[in-house]
Amino acid sequence: MTTKEFIKQLSGMQVAKFENDTIYMANGLEIAHRVEISEMLLWDDAMPLQMTLRISFYGAYVMTWGAEDNDDNRELVQWWIRHRSLGRINSKEVEQERAKAGYSLLMREQ
Repeated sequence: MTTKEFIKQLSGMQVAKFENDTIYMANGLEIAHRVEISEMLLWDDAMPLQMTLRISFYGAYVMTWGAEDNDDNRELVQWWIRHRSLGRINSKEVEQERAKAGYSLLMREQ
C-alpha cells in the first residue's frame, strides 16, 4: 500500500475530536503523529525529517506508518493538518453542546 492509498483509507473515516495531540476517529481509531530526525542524514540528506503516524484502536497499538520520501512527508503533514482542524472543530462543538446541557440542567426549575 502506498502512502496515498493509506491516506485515502484514513480520509474515508469520520473525525470525532482532537485531544492531547491525537486525532480520534468515530470508529475508535486514534492517530498520533511524530516527526523524527533522520539518522541517515550523515550519509544522505534527501529527507532530514520523517513524519510518522501512530495508529491505535481504543488505546491498543495497531501500527506506525512512516513517510518514505519528501512527497510522502508532504502528504502526511497535509492530511494531519486538515484532520486536526476538523477534530478541533468537532471538539468545540461537543464542548458547546455539553455547556448548553449543563446550563439547562443547572437552571431548570425544581
